[in-house]
Amino acid sequence: MKSDSIRILFVEDIEVDMELALRELQKENFNITWIRVETREDFLHQLLHFDPDIIISDYSMPTFDGLEALKITLAHAPGIPVILFTGSINEETAVACIKAGATDYVLKDKMKRLPFAVREALIQKEIRISNEKTQVELKQSEARYRTFMNSTDDLAFLKDESLKYILVNKANQEFFGRHESDIVGKTDAELMPETNAISCRASDLQAIEQNKLVISTERIGDRVYESRKFPVFLKKGKIGIGGFIRDITERENSEKLLKLQGTALNSAANAIVITDINGQILSVNPAYTKLTGYSAEESIGKNPKELVKSGIHEQDFYKDLWETILNGNVWQGELINRRKDGKFYNEENTITPVYNSDGLITQFVAIKQDITERKIAEITIEASERKYRQLVDNAIIGIYSASFEGKFLQVNEPLCKILESNSISELLGIHIDTIYKFPEQRQKLIEDLLHYGKILNFEVELLTLKKHTRNVVVNAILEGNQIIGMVLDMTERKKGEQELLKAKEKAEESDKLKTSFLANMSHEVRTPMNAIMGYADLLLSPDYPEKEKPEYVKIISKSSQQLLKIMNDIVEISKIATSQIKDNPIAFNLNAMLRELVLEFQPSAKNKKLKFTCNPGMNDESSMINFDDMKLKQIIGNLVENAIKFCDKGSIELGYNLKDSIIEFYVKDTGIGISPENQEIIFERFRQLEDSYTRKYGGSGLGLAIAKAFIEFLGGKIWVKSTPGKGSTFNFHIPYLPLETAAKPKAVTSLPDEDFSSFTLLVAEDDDINYVYMERLLSKTNARLIRAANGQEAVDLCKSTEKVDLILMDINMPFLNGLEATKIIKSSRPDIPIIAVTAYSLSGDRETCIASGCNDYIPKPIRRDELFSKLHQFLD
Repeated sequence: MKSDSIRILFVEDIEVDMELALRELQKENFNITWIRVETREDFLHQLLHFDPDIIISDYSMPTFDGLEALKITLAHAPGIPVILFTGSINEETAVACIKAGATDYVLKDKMKRLPFAVREALIQKEIRISNEKTQVELKQSEARYRTFMNSTDDLAFLKDESLKYILVNKANQEFFGRHESDIVGKTDAELMPETNAISCRASDLQAIEQNKLVISTERIGDRVYESRKFPVFLKKGKIGIGGFIRDITERENSEKLLKLQGTALNSAANAIVITDINGQILSVNPAYTKLTGYSAEESIGKNPKELVKSGIHEQDFYKDLWETILNGNVWQGELINRRKDGKFYNEENTITPVYNSDGLITQFVAIKQDITERKIAEITIEASERKYRQLVDNAIIGIYSASFEGKFLQVNEPLCKILESNSISELLGIHIDTIYKFPEQRQKLIEDLLHYGKILNFEVELLTLKKHTRNVVVNAILEGNQIIGMVLDMTERKKGEQELLKAKEKAEESDKLKTSFLANMSHEVRTPMNAIMGYADLLLSPDYPEKEKPEYVKIISKSSQQLLKIMNDIVEISKIATSQIKDNPIAFNLNAMLRELVLEFQPSAKNKKLKFTCNPGMNDESSMINFDDMKLKQIIGNLVENAIKFCDKGSIELGYNLKDSIIEFYVKDTGIGISPENQEIIFERFRQLEDSYTRKYGGSGLGLAIAKAFIEFLGGKIWVKSTPGKGSTFNFHIPYLPLETAAKPKAVTSLPDEDFSSFTLLVAEDDDINYVYMERLLSKTNARLIRAANGQEAVDLCKSTEKVDLILMDINMPFLNGLEATKIIKSSRPDIPIIAVTAYSLSGDRETCIASGCNDYIPKPIRRDELFSKLHQFLD
């Protein structure tokens, strides 16, 4: 931080303590103006006149203490932060200070924290000042916004996510005839008639669902309103509705009239006639000439009754027509007229009055459509009713007609199939409301039909007669007082869409988990690498004492083992994901394996002062089993390692019990425990209970996933029982596969003397550093060493050199790999023991080496005791 100029008022009776505090602050580039006081009177005077940025007060002084200074500050200058500076303070007193209003407290023996506390207090002060300024600006903004809303004659409003009013302007208050306080918190259903409220709610929901401005026309009473509604984002991600509503009744009437006039004048398909108020023709279009046979010249100036009147209609028919249009109403109806050639024709006629600027009727516009063919078609329809019925019954979608009261009038066989009805008559006998899973959906369908005359792609959930749910799409129209509809079964498609959505969400979650996993892996790999490289540099540096360097070596060794485990986990999880794991059973003693695991993990448990016990469920003679020892050891090791990691005090217990033909293992700890919602996901790949940068517990997060995959692959099952704060018990079981002849486990003995002077060892290793390491390990054995830099050299040396007592064969070498070289050597020299040395030290690799002819296997990094144990095994 660059130089900060601040004014500090010290309340301190010991000047030296203040000077030490100043020195720490100056180290952090604070530019300080300060005053020190010791009494209450001086403090109050300087608080009001010195105008400090911050107060640092000793908690306890002879005549004056920090809490009193804090109370004075809160009373006279509440915006100034106060830090209590004390030689000692217990936790209860510290909490009391913070509750009383102190910004922070700093112990004098932790004085290096003082600059941080001061800087943090000043930052919080700036944030508070900024927030107060923001609140003032928000109030000013709200006042401007309310002024803007009240300046319009439109009805302006804002609704919350429940469609309840939270803000209305004066025009809206006048519309409802209520004060704002009596409108806010209510819905439209509480403020207006039900039909109008339903219409308003429909457009509200449309704006939210479409997430855009929705312009609609709503009729309330005898007035027409144009509403503009749009989604508004509220606090906590909720969505409300804002809108402006304008009375467009007059405009609507004018536009409707203009539309009728414009349509009549510009239509080319229909015959158009314009007459004066007495019925004299003023204008006709070409379609009129085509329809009647009379030209414009023959028509203009005459009354239509002189030209096309058929004489079929009664006089009252024409009387009613004229009364309708003279009263300013539109007349619509059908007439039978006569063409110029004497033939009759059917026409559909719409006659509309035209007004002048004074509101008087001056003309009439008649739009005529020839419907002769339609009338003939209607007669034909009756003749084809039977064919139509067959078509309906053989359709692949459900077709029906129904009454508004909820009774089926007609249904086809596909609808019976959709609704799992045994017959058409059975379906005709039920009430339609009973097949709607949510009855309000049918009510919405009826409302939309009444409003729009038809509905398209209306999605609903229906209940079959066998009470199964069907997702369907309904298309319907009004036909008189009936509903004619089609029902398309979308159940399977819906299921497919939901499965696709779940797959998409799972893929997105997997992507997120992998990203988190990669970030965690970077941290987990770099942490031990940092220790290895850092302490390696310290070993080479002459600036550090020799007595500390053995500890550096231990740290490098421990970090190397940690890094190796991480790499092994990554490769194992990759093999699991690609189904490359194999079962490699061998005979081994289960109790002996558990003792090895206890010896391996006992140091880690002791370091955390944990009691680590093992309780085998069988004696050593009965614990000889035939199983995949490598995988079982890794499973138990992962569970024990987790138990130690997440247990800070108490104990860890490892054991098993034999139940019928099942061995049930358990690893019980008194650690932090696992919440119920996380007890399943901890076994998933890339899952960890901590994903933040403040993770307390390390690890790759793959241990439990690997353990679960191995257990299930081997025919078992794993589960956990846990209580947060009290610990966890991981259980798993595997098949019990005992040996027919039990064998006693070999007792662990110390290694014989390491003298191999009479033996010649061939070391096949292409890497110079690894060979030098091997040479150093074997230098004290006095054995004769021969090196082969690749597999081909190893084969050639075995052919040319008679004296080779044992081969240490690296697997991954150029020209000819170790496994191929082993096969060739064993074909001619089967007596030579070959120990495979490989960095691919994962489950299944040992079996691959043995299958290629190797006598044994040792993984890299090579451990001295393990190497010499195997040498004694083959050379003694």
